[in-house]
Amino acid sequence: MKRLKHKKTKKQTLGKKLLKIIGWSFGILILLVILLLLFIRSPWGQNLIVQRAATFVSDKTNTKVEIGKLYISFGGNVILEELFLEDTNRDTLFYSKALEADVPLLPIIRGNAIGIDYLKWEGVQANISRMDTIQGYNFQFLIDAFASDESVVKETDTTSKPFKISIGDVFFNDFNVNFKDSVLGIDADLKLGNLSLRMEKTDLETMDFRASEISLHNTYINLVQTPSLLPATEEEATLLPYLEAKKLELVNVFVNFESIPNQMIADVEIGEFLVELNKGNLRENEIEIGTVALKESVLALHVETEEALVDEEQVEEINSEISQFEWPDFKIAVSSIDFQENRIRYFVGDHKTESGVFNVNAI
Repeated sequence: MKRLKHKKTKKQTLGKKLLKIIGWSFGILILLVILLLLFIRSPWGQNLIVQRAATFVSDKTNTKVEIGKLYISFGGNVILEELFLEDTNRDTLFYSKALEADVPLLPIIRGNAIGIDYLKWEGVQANISRMDTIQGYNFQFLIDAFASDESVVKETDTTSKPFKISIGDVFFNDFNVNFKDSVLGIDADLKLGNLSLRMEKTDLETMDFRASEISLHNTYINLVQTPSLLPATEEEATLLPYLEAKKLELVNVFVNFESIPNQMIADVEIGEFLVELNKGNLRENEIEIGTVALKESVLALHVETEEALVDEEQVEEINSEISQFEWPDFKIAVSSIDFQENRIRYFVGDHKTESGVFNVNAI
């Protein structure tokens, strides 16, 4: 009996020691996690991590890279401030004043989805250019620096589920983007004031996009189309999307478009534009709109080419074609239309409007 008691006492003592060791291990682990979080949250820790990351990228690309702050807030949001990248010509490639994003990590870890619940981005300056197909875009050096030296061909798994993307609330402020692609013949400038996007559904596989609000304010777009250096290709048939936007609003949006191949200039000045797109099923040709309103706006089109001129004989042909025209099988429903104080202009060449005379080449 004494031996049994002695064995039980030894087992109990061993169990207590084991529990103490496990307890101390968990305690040390929790302490290390706390110290790591404090290190990451501390100005000294943030500065160390940021400088190491910036130095690594700078050494890889042989260009200037600066990062003001990069950390994860206690709420789990990724915050990036004062990011600067230069190109190989020592010019500004990209600058971002402040970015805050809420990106759930679990779907990414599982490898089947990526989502952005919240994104706020402001103060962006970007200069993207491509002069030819040999050197590529001016950011190609970044891709080349981090590309693998050995090309590895991976077999695609056709049985795996498609990758899903979900977007929540997005807010862009103060964007200045210059894009010049001599290969595609595009020269564009974008000065974006404010863009608010509140998405309810984003499905790239079925092309289903639904938003509760899309709002664009104080934006200037200048687009010049020059001849493309690429050969013309046949467009592939694509799945038409399903669209919904409970509120699509444009305020003080200015667009200037010039097509040099077509000798055409279009100026659009939108004071206020509002549309409630309750249903936009382009596959079934079904469109349902609540309210559409356009106020204090200008729509102007100027065509230089003589091919756009219309003479009296062509007017008769056009009238004949209009009388024979049949609307496509569309189902369109609009609840209300409100157009106020808008101006529409259309000119061909040097033609001008004359009082009391209708000229189809100057309206």
